[in-house]
Amino acid sequence: MSASGNPMKNLPPFPTPEASEVIAESYSAIDQLLYSGDVPELGKNVLVNFGNAHSITLVGTAFLVLAAALEKRRKTMVGLNDAAVLSYTSAGGAGLPLLTKPMLRRVTVVASEYALDSLLNLAGPVLLLYHDPDVQSFVYETSGVPPGPSRKHVHKGEGAFIYRTPETVNVEWGRMPL
Repeated sequence: MSASGNPMKNLPPFPTPEASEVIAESYSAIDQLLYSGDVPELGKNVLVNFGNAHSITLVGTAFLVLAAALEKRRKTMVGLNDAAVLSYTSAGGAGLPLLTKPMLRRVTVVASEYALDSLLNLAGPVLLLYHDPDVQSFVYETSGVPPGPSRKHVHKGEGAFIYRTPETVNVEWGRMPL
């Protein structure tokens, strides 16, 4: 603190426009594409395919931005396939809970071929399809299904729908059209 008692007196001056130019030059070509132009409007129906991005880091970051834009939407169905890829980055992992937290009139379907803890610990029901018996057991376990007759093996063309109420864990089995 200075002798006059003003702590702001010892701070360096604000950057000049020349200093800002140096910062602007450090952006890459992809940054220029992402941060130029108008913000896109997200209509009622949106299909986003990150399949050809070839960068898990870019996909995770883009997904987090998209999840933040859709977080408060109601009367919406969100489908994510393959969501396991998103959990490999911190940005993608941060975006998943934004869309999967329970909300009135919004359904989020998270699909994955991989039974990862980060996906199975998300709130909401689980649709278990045919898979290796160890994976099925893992899904039943993380969903809180008690051992016994509730843990039926799911065969090809079948599905087990696991959902929770405040009092119970329910499992319903059915045939899936192939």
